[in-house]
Amino acid sequence: MNHPAPKTLTWLRWLTLLLALTLLVVIKLPPMPSTSEVMSLQLASTPDAFCCILNQWEKDQQDAFADHFPLDFLFIAAYALSGYLWAGSSLFAGWPDALVALARWALPVAGVLDVGENVLEMYLLYLLKQLPDLPATVVMLAASCARLKWVLTGVFALVLMYALGRQCLRSPE
Repeated sequence: MNHPAPKTLTWLRWLTLLLALTLLVVIKLPPMPSTSEVMSLQLASTPDAFCCILNQWEKDQQDAFADHFPLDFLFIAAYALSGYLWAGSSLFAGWPDALVALARWALPVAGVLDVGENVLEMYLLYLLKQLPDLPATVVMLAASCARLKWVLTGVFALVLMYALGRQCLRSPE
């Protein structure tokens, strides 16, 4: 069976969560395109779809998207560490090791995929200034990283909701 992280990490769990949420709010400030528009761009798997979505944005929205990456890398580090630490908390005490491992590594692996997606999107934005056409393979790879990132994020959210629900239903001892 697994062993929950020591209570001394409680402050770090809360700090990383607060940092991730704060960075998310700052990143989403206008003129950043809406979350659904950014998600559509992330999941665009063809050069035409990628360019079509990007071209629908105002110039200041395009610039905000291009400029958000440094903060996004910090956000990725914060959410990946937060997920790892929360999955090692007492919320998951008594769970099978395989489920705890899934919960612990879902967000860190999603973070690695998110970094890959960001690097590829930055490269695509650079290429748009240099070339008339984007390489289909790079667009598809960025979209694949995004899809897998969102699947793992969803898995973590479901496992966490189950753990929280399970804790709420426990009878007082």
